[in-house]
Formats: sequence, C-alpha cells, structure tokens
Amino acid sequence: MKNLNTLPMTDMPLTVKRSIELLGLVLLVAILVVGNNIIMPVIMAFFISIVVLPVYRFLIRKKLPRSNCNYTPNFTARYIDRIAGLVFLSAGRNFSVRFSPNKKQCKYTPKGIK
Repeated sequence: MKNLNTLPMTDMPLTVKRSIELLGLVLLVAILVVGNNIIMPVIMAFFISIVVLPVYRFLIRKKLPRSNCNYTPNFTARYIDRIAGLVFLSAGRNFSVRFSPNKKQCKYTPKGIK
C-alpha cells in the first residue's frame, strides 16, 4: 500500500478525499455556529455601510465637513433601525395576543378581545 503522507490530492483514494471534504464542511459549520456572535454584527455592519454610502457621498458633494458626513448617516441609520425594531416588536406582541390559543391567560388584551 502507498504511503498516504506523500500522495498528492489527485492520487488519494476517493473515500479519503470525501472524508476530508466532509470534515472541512463540519468544521466550517462549527465555526459559524460558535462564531455567530462575532460574525453577524460584522455582516450587519457591512450591509449598513452599503446602505449608508450614497448618503455619505451626497453629503461630501455638498461640501460638508468630513466629520458631519461620517456621523450623520450613521446616526440616521441607527435611529431608523431602532424605530423599525419598535414597530416590529409592538406588531409581534399584538399579533401574538390576538391569535393566542387561550386568551384568558394573556396579561394584555386589546379592546374588543376578551
């Protein structure tokens, strides 16, 4: 039998190749699950920066100081995000109360539902 340490990837048996690929996929998923608290904020910051870039460029063209061009779109995006979160949070709470299976156990009931 050949020594597997000296074989190039093309000469390895198919089962060894597939096991290495599966191990890599399992490790990738494990890293994504464990690093979710780090990766998700970075991804969100990336998308928010893409959304805010046209506002930043517009303010630069209007010859505003760079510091104003940096913080104005960021604060605007932050407050829009908070307002949207509050709207969705309140809508979800209202939805869950209206369609709960046992309305008598709900602490909050809107008018008309008893």
